[in-house]
Amino acid sequence: MTITAPSAWPLARVDRRATALAAVDAIRDELAAGAAESEAGRRLSDRSINALRDSGVLGIMTPDDLGGNVVDAVTAFEVIEKIGHIDPPPPGPRPSSSKVPANSPPSSATTPPGRSSPRASLSRPAPSNPARQRGSTAGT
Repeated sequence: MTITAPSAWPLARVDRRATALAAVDAIRDELAAGAAESEAGRRLSDRSINALRDSGVLGIMTPDDLGGNVVDAVTAFEVIEKIGHIDPPPPGPRPSSSKVPANSPPSSATTPPGRSSPRASLSRPAPSNPARQRGSTAGT
């Protein structure tokens, strides 16, 4: 699939934003189709890179006089977010999480001898305020 970017993106900020977001919409199917290849290769697929380049989206952080289509920071964030929502989750059941449940005891295998677990330090009560212990009513 060949995607061509507009020959010149509009100069007005609002129009440029609309053009950038429309460019992402135009390559949505191409990026979705390349998602499995990207996941398998653990890098963005050539198919996806070509779609992003040909649409002009790769140039959103490059000044116009250097061949890009620079947009403001908010628009760049919106474009990146929109691209991120294209990548579908892998089919089938999700793998179980490798995170340790919050209520599990600290693992001695990951804590060096003589040091307390970072998890243990999070479960300690915070030191109390000495002024409150004395029953201070400052300001009343």
